[in-house]
Amino acid sequence: MTGWKLFKLRFMKDLAYQRKVLGIVIDWTTWVYIFLPFFIFVIVQYVEFWKNAAAISSNPLIQNVVVALLLLFSFNGKFRSYMQEADQLFLFDRPKLYRSLRKYAFSCSLLKNVVVSFFVFLVFLPWFKRGVGLGWEELFYLYLFFFSLWLLHGTAKSILKHPLTYWFTAIVLYISMVLFAIRLPLAVLGSLGTVISMLLLIWHVLKLIPTKKYFFHEVNEENKERSRYARMILGVAPNVEKMPIRLGKRPLFLRNSRRLFREISPEKGLLELVIKGFLRHSVYLGSYLQIIGVTLFAILLLPLWMKWVIFFLFVVFLNYNSWLKGLYEKLLDQYFFTVVPIQENIRETVGLTFKRLLFIPAVAVVGFVTTLLTIITL
Repeated sequence: MTGWKLFKLRFMKDLAYQRKVLGIVIDWTTWVYIFLPFFIFVIVQYVEFWKNAAAISSNPLIQNVVVALLLLFSFNGKFRSYMQEADQLFLFDRPKLYRSLRKYAFSCSLLKNVVVSFFVFLVFLPWFKRGVGLGWEELFYLYLFFFSLWLLHGTAKSILKHPLTYWFTAIVLYISMVLFAIRLPLAVLGSLGTVISMLLLIWHVLKLIPTKKYFFHEVNEENKERSRYARMILGVAPNVEKMPIRLGKRPLFLRNSRRLFREISPEKGLLELVIKGFLRHSVYLGSYLQIIGVTLFAILLLPLWMKWVIFFLFVVFLNYNSWLKGLYEKLLDQYFFTVVPIQENIRETVGLTFKRLLFIPAVAVVGFVTTLLTIITL
């Protein structure tokens, strides 16, 4: 058994498993009636974007916002090791095979990072080329800088074990690189990106590939990567209850748990409980932010008239759909309220107030972004 054969075996097994998982929800009818028209729509919109990119405003503020948005996609950078828990009994005693497997895994991950980051860059290319007027050499410098941040995030995921440590480091890196991109010339950014990328690649080859220091962290990351599509399918399944992820013994939001309202009443007390429960529940809060984020992404890409259609559909969805009501009922479906029952009139009143507290900020944010993009387009 050589390192290449072992890597190819695990790569093909992972590919077959992901295809099997996706085959549960995606069949040929889905491809023909949903994905194929969607791909055609995306291609047509991209061609229109190339034609009309020159008419979009390219003032310095908009340029900085678009560059920051481009660099935001660098959080997708990752390196896979294809490590398994049983390797501590098999591969640890065969250092040559261990290094060879990790070398091919690193090469495959690097190639994937190059391809994915390039396609992300292609999405922004019409605006940078036609709207801002950058030359191909300047665009190449910008891509080198963008790819270096992509590699930085992927490396941070490989060595930082605690999620809070990673996210703090990632946010600091992102803010620093955005400031560099705004203030430095493109030629300097290209040189800086090249140096960072070369240093990271050399460090991977000389330090990370031979080491066993991060073995268990890599096994955990591999398990997450292997189950990514299964978790995604279960994440959108309405009949599957998702458990919140706790990063410590104490919640991140409202850690001191002081009173939110000065007035003491049954209505205020119940409203305070459901607000704190919502903010501390990572799944419920994440779903709420995900709905807003997907809507904003669609508004950013679609034409002007479609932006307002999406906005009004978003308002109708939050106002008349049962999602917010179902979220409120799930928050009340706790053992505490079995011991301390809730009066029916208070339950309905607080439910309407809770719905408004989530409805108004979401509509305000999406409406503000839609209005801002409309002003920029006109």
